[in-house]
Amino acid sequence: MTAESCSEICSVLKKHFTEVGTTVIKKESDLENLVKKNPDLVFSGVKYVGFTKDVTDRESTGKIWLSEYLESKGINHTGSKVDALKLEFDKVLAKEEMQKNNIETSPFFIAKPGQYKASDKLPVPFPLFVKPIYEGNGNGVGPDSIVENFDDFETKVDSIYKEFGSPSLVEKYLDGREFTVGIIETTSDEEKMAMPVQLIAVADKNGNKILSNSAKKNDEERLIPVEDPEEHKRISEFATRAFTALGARDYGRIDIRMDKDGTLYFLEANLLPGLNPVKSYFVKTCKRNLQSTYEEIILKIAEIGLRRSGK
Repeated sequence: MTAESCSEICSVLKKHFTEVGTTVIKKESDLENLVKKNPDLVFSGVKYVGFTKDVTDRESTGKIWLSEYLESKGINHTGSKVDALKLEFDKVLAKEEMQKNNIETSPFFIAKPGQYKASDKLPVPFPLFVKPIYEGNGNGVGPDSIVENFDDFETKVDSIYKEFGSPSLVEKYLDGREFTVGIIETTSDEEKMAMPVQLIAVADKNGNKILSNSAKKNDEERLIPVEDPEEHKRISEFATRAFTALGARDYGRIDIRMDKDGTLYFLEANLLPGLNPVKSYFVKTCKRNLQSTYEEIILKIAEIGLRRSGK
């Protein structure tokens, strides 16, 4: 969570609760001090923390998953538990979980530089979409992510490995519309409300509309409501199934793409989505579907968490 989002959330909560504080976790004692305060609820802003040099490495064993740590100390928190977060964190594991639950996801494989020697050895035919396994916010995604020949495939897999130090997730390219769906629990136990919007990216130099890192950073995409009732229902039900399959709770976001025939496919999930009042996709899905104010959104997330402890 950015400092800006943290400040905005605190401003909302301070209007409605008597004791609201911020904990910035830079060392292990910060975690210990948070537990000593014994809060009714931690409004979580990070998936994990760490105090070793390699903690930024996605495969580092030095991570302390905040949800797991808090639960071990009996502290209630917003957002999903660690098992769901670990599935979401690794796009391959998330897609495998969809397959186990009979939820459509584009055919895929993992590729390292030099692993495949010719196009006829690839498990999925062209065109393909190549992106990092772990990165979010469109990192590693650009016009070169859509590949239609073996040379471009090798070039993109090499570039991802050089930039992020990880293999690539390679998927069958889906050339239909893209949606992001905010999910939030209702006041009834385990009932969920889905809030889909369509994402429309500006066409790149090749005429493809993909949500690249540049497009997201510069706010070049448009979000429009899903007006057709049947389509709204179909997308909402699909996203809710995916959210449930991951074992998620409270709130989150599911990204979906159609193929040219209109079949829905799971792309990825974000179970701790950003909550910036202006830029957050999750916030925008709430505003577009429910006409919620930012204050209402933040209070709803807090209410869901506090309900677990009977507060």
